[in-house]
Amino acid sequence: MTESELHRKIAQLDIERRREPRFVAEGEVVLSVVRPSGFDEVRGKLVDTSLHGLRTRHPHAGLDRGQLLLVTYPWGTVIAEVEWSTPHGKFTETGFRLL
Repeated sequence: MTESELHRKIAQLDIERRREPRFVAEGEVVLSVVRPSGFDEVRGKLVDTSLHGLRTRHPHAGLDRGQLLLVTYPWGTVIAEVEWSTPHGKFTETGFRLL
């Protein structure tokens, strides 16, 4: 399966789980993971947004459901909760609920 085919399959599965309409979005995101020693920053790409959430693609596979992060994206910085995170080879896609 090519990466393009994988992205289409992921998008189709996401449509079936969606509670709100999604809008394709582009731009860089910075995920600031809270650690006892401060923040670890992970850079990635914005995939889509909704009224109360967003989806990102990044190289960090260590995000857990319920984890809180600061997410900086083209419209600002928000606190977000990990709803789901799925690794796909060299990248991971993560869905966040905006708080």
